[in-house]
Amino acid sequence: MKKLFAICLVALSALISVHLQAQEVETLVLIDTDMGKIKVKLFNDTPQHRDNFIKNVNEHRYDGLLFHRVIKQFMVQAGDINSKDAPLEQHLGDGDPDYTIPAEIVYPKYFHKRGMFAAARTGDEENPERASSATQFYIVTGNFFTEMELDKMEKEQGIT
Repeated sequence: MKKLFAICLVALSALISVHLQAQEVETLVLIDTDMGKIKVKLFNDTPQHRDNFIKNVNEHRYDGLLFHRVIKQFMVQAGDINSKDAPLEQHLGDGDPDYTIPAEIVYPKYFHKRGMFAAARTGDEENPERASSATQFYIVTGNFFTEMELDKMEKEQGIT
């Protein structure tokens, strides 16, 4: 079971493609794991996070790292720089470089829905500025919501 959760990041490669309809360049990243490939999009309206992630890819920081945190129906997290070749009993999740990325929260346009790719951060109590980890990221694997369910949640929260 542990092996299933220890999905290894074999290689990350930044790919640039052109979205012709919008005439906008988008950045796609292919994450190659021992469980398959994952393609994610880095948003242009979060440029500091996008550029930092590309820098980490180009510096090979993610090569050989583990998905060290897996929470069923919520998310999978990777990017702990201490997770490369870590023994099973080693505590993971605290390995970060000595800098953070300022918050670039674009809500309600982007939120934690299934498939979203985001930077990890510590909680608001110890991190009121909501700065993100320089290397750790997660992919939301949570429940899928229909358009009607999302509209209902937005209405309940006063977001229209």
